[in-house]
Amino acid sequence: MPELKDLSREPNSNGTDRESEEPQGVDLWVMPYIRDSSLWPVLIVLIVHVAAFIAPLLLYAVRDQRVGPIIAMFFIAGMTLRGFRWEMRTRNEFGAISWLIVVSWITSFVVAYFADRHDFL
Repeated sequence: MPELKDLSREPNSNGTDRESEEPQGVDLWVMPYIRDSSLWPVLIVLIVHVAAFIAPLLLYAVRDQRVGPIIAMFFIAGMTLRGFRWEMRTRNEFGAISWLIVVSWITSFVVAYFADRHDFL
């Protein structure tokens, strides 16, 4: 029986793999939502979902001083710093990903403030 060729691993004319030219990671999953204005409503919904996750953790960690949410906030803060550091290493500037992180944190603080003020959480 003849062997089948794996066409997805076929080298380019310059000898490099095809995968190195295809977008990966953040460029594949996040950047289309920033570049394409028709996807901005989806991006806004994603930011609101992140804020809906972080705001209660923020309230429980700061107001109620519970151990679990404090540990989770340290983990999320570490991931935030990792995101900033990654963008500085790969792109040598604070770009769109950093701004997304900042907007998510600001939205989370605003939601936490109003949730506490109006006794929602």
